[in-house]
Amino acid sequence: MDTKSVQRVERARLGDWRWWLWAISVSLLLFSCSDDATCPTAGEDQKLQELIVRDIDYIARTYFFLDNPELIVADFEVLPREGSIDVYRSVEEWWVVAESLDVAYGAAYIDSIGDGSEIGTGDGWDQKQFELLRPGEDYRFILDPHTEDVLGIELTRALWYNEALAVAYVNMRGDTIGDFGKPFSYDENNPLLLELVWPAYAFPDGPFGYTWSYMIRNNYNMGVTNIDPRSLEVEIHEYANRVDTWRPESSSIPWIRIFGLDQTDDTGVGPPDGKVDLTRGVIDLVRGILTFPSLTPFDPDSALVEYWTDGEFAFTGQYADLKNPELYTDHPESQSVQSKFSIVIRHEPR
Repeated sequence: MDTKSVQRVERARLGDWRWWLWAISVSLLLFSCSDDATCPTAGEDQKLQELIVRDIDYIARTYFFLDNPELIVADFEVLPREGSIDVYRSVEEWWVVAESLDVAYGAAYIDSIGDGSEIGTGDGWDQKQFELLRPGEDYRFILDPHTEDVLGIELTRALWYNEALAVAYVNMRGDTIGDFGKPFSYDENNPLLLELVWPAYAFPDGPFGYTWSYMIRNNYNMGVTNIDPRSLEVEIHEYANRVDTWRPESSSIPWIRIFGLDQTDDTGVGPPDGKVDLTRGVIDLVRGILTFPSLTPFDPDSALVEYWTDGEFAFTGQYADLKNPELYTDHPESQSVQSKFSIVIRHEPR
């Protein structure tokens, strides 16, 4: 083979090598963008970044009611008085020793009535070692925006699967729920009496299944903080084999309106404008948290959907099976829990 022929072969090999390197690079990019990662869009200026969050990826084991939400709706006086709440998190023995923690023995009971009468006497209880959490450091209060009543708490760190959450407090009616304000008990035979909010290794059909609805599941991490509201775009897409998945098939109403994220315009007083609302506390731009107006975002009440869409859409007929109630009734790892929608977030990095 002559010199020119050899050079042509080497150039071909080099070209093949470069092609494979390019192919591998693209494959890695696509792989990294396939699941909960921030990726550039295919926009012309390549400025917007995109994040895709599935409906099943709500922020878990972080936000909690202190009572069954149905009980709260029926009687707001079961809510705790601000400043009259002790919050406890269970601690494993090895962690107590490793961190030299000051812990108490506590027996946490289900309080299905809301007046504390079952605490210390009921059948559903669990005894563990608990540490007392610090307000402002370990948790924040979730307040009603109108009355500023304490609706629940937000933990600054999500519970681990093997951790339980318990409380003692005085409610608005004056009932003392558990041993509120009492000194620590270091005697496992005489534990503090507490209300169980969330058990370790929680399951909806487990022995503490009554508390399954205590965990709030309508908050989503947007994957970015300090968001510029001018560049923010939020869409909801249905997993379907068609192009316009941002709206139901044969409907002109977008999913963000059906699920309550677009109820007004930029001024906060006009009609829906096709964009996610920034004036109703739906998005925490600083922390990057998206909060749906329904406690069951992808299984909203039919009356809310009718209100949000002015009666132009309902989950009936061909749309009857599009809601995803299993997200809120079944364990996340259950085979029955399947993702049906994705939240698409686009923004321009600052």
